[in-house]
Amino acid sequence: MKGQYLYQQVSNLNPKQHMKLDSSAQAIAGTDHESSFFFILRAGADRGSIRAMAAARTSGELVDALIGEGYLATPSLIEAFRAIDRKDFVPAAHAAGAYANYPLSIGFGQTISQPLVVAFMLELLAPKSGEKILDVGAGSGWQAALLAHVVHGESQPGRVVAVERIPELARMAEENIGKRGFIEKGVAVVVRGDAIKEVRNVPP
Repeated sequence: MKGQYLYQQVSNLNPKQHMKLDSSAQAIAGTDHESSFFFILRAGADRGSIRAMAAARTSGELVDALIGEGYLATPSLIEAFRAIDRKDFVPAAHAAGAYANYPLSIGFGQTISQPLVVAFMLELLAPKSGEKILDVGAGSGWQAALLAHVVHGESQPGRVVAVERIPELARMAEENIGKRGFIEKGVAVVVRGDAIKEVRNVPP
């Protein structure tokens, strides 16, 4: 299945537009969000299914759409996506679009990533309980929280080190991840600064 996915950057795509990538794949947007998107496309993906992800109104609808299209398949990741609500990591000004399948501004020129992209990346990463994972560019902390949920285990406690160079976003990530108890339990830590320089000072 993973070999059937393609990356294509699409800018300012409206609901009536599509781009043929080859004879069997298309990029179709179901939103009028005027931003750049990274669409991960499955061969044969249809207009309705992608639009359903863009129009999700609840966390459950979004996760179900990601599962239905095959972007989420691993049980531990599905559990994490259901437990860690994206809306909790989105600024209040953009809360209405928390479950839509596109990136949202979190300030300082940064965004919380498109759900489909996050699901695809984590499926490729295949994180497991007990692992230690470095997350560079923590943003508002959503991906780090998803990872922390997966790697945390009673018998094999893992750890996520999330690095963020923008101080305000580092504080945001720490607060958001902390609400889940991951900071207090030592499952996650947010490091402020440049990943190349700062991560050397973080104990494994």
